[in-house]
Amino acid sequence: MTADAAPGRHSFLSEPPAENPARPPVRLTTSHAASWALKLGQWLLLALVLLLIGRVFRDQFAKVSWAELRFDPLLLALGGLCVLVVRALSFVLYELVIARLAHSPGWRVMMAATWISQAGKYLPGKVGAVVGMTWILLRHGVPGKATVSTLLIVDGLVVITGLLVAVPLTLWKPVAAYLPMAWLWFALLTVVGAVCLHPRVFGAVVNFVLRRFGYEPLRSLPRLRDYVAPAAVMFLQLLISGAGLWFVSLSLTDVAVTWLPLLVAICALVLVAGLIAFFAPAGLGIREGIFLAALSPVLGGANAAVAALIMRVLQTAAEMLLVLAGLLLMPRRPDGGRNP
Repeated sequence: MTADAAPGRHSFLSEPPAENPARPPVRLTTSHAASWALKLGQWLLLALVLLLIGRVFRDQFAKVSWAELRFDPLLLALGGLCVLVVRALSFVLYELVIARLAHSPGWRVMMAATWISQAGKYLPGKVGAVVGMTWILLRHGVPGKATVSTLLIVDGLVVITGLLVAVPLTLWKPVAAYLPMAWLWFALLTVVGAVCLHPRVFGAVVNFVLRRFGYEPLRSLPRLRDYVAPAAVMFLQLLISGAGLWFVSLSLTDVAVTWLPLLVAICALVLVAGLIAFFAPAGLGIREGIFLAALSPVLGGANAAVAALIMRVLQTAAEMLLVLAGLLLMPRRPDGGRNP
């Protein structure tokens, strides 16, 4: 057991090197030219996506009869509340994982670190979120390796769990019409997702990325049961996300509650796509495009475009509110990670 592990807990960390709290230890190195080329490529790709998605939204908004469009304030408020709860619960994922890897700095610090670092998603490359959380937790006694490992594990679990929840979309008629042998894709993606969750497979990927960041790999890998609680929280978040999308959709037009499982799957796909689209700050353009394409068969193109725009506004508003809440919660003086 390492010195940074809490008493009575098993630590998966090997002894970490000395780290400078003033500088988060993200040690990936690239040449100056390659770095600028990568940034330019990200901006060009983002511009292309926004151009294509913008044209589609322009065409759909032209079909909206704004005079006849109804907005139910109560349903919109419920949708916004669901989005806020989902974003707020994110800190639980990081708390569960980081407590298993090293030691928890306390719920208050984890809330502040998670919510404040969400603002980093709005920077291209999404490195800002990693640097932000690493810097905050370093100041409260959490080794950088533990934070980077936690971010990798949580993001990996989000992608795998989200894909497993989104897989049933392959059997939906509008998708199956464009996807030959949809049942085969359903079975294949389910098996691949389950295999990726195995600690040996998932842990190997985490250790590979840790080496790329200049850290030693995890001394021992988390067990499968260590993923159960985080996966359960993620599933709960997806259920609430689906409910929020249903409330927003219902505020625009009649949508039967039987559509809720499909809306949950759509939210899972949007979550995964927004996360892996590294070039798009906070999934900008990617999330809206998937919402528009997936909701059009349910709501119609015009209503789907409006719903996608509302979901973006609600997400951004929720995250900014949580950033402010995190700043208020942040302890003034670090105390070595032992905040209540």
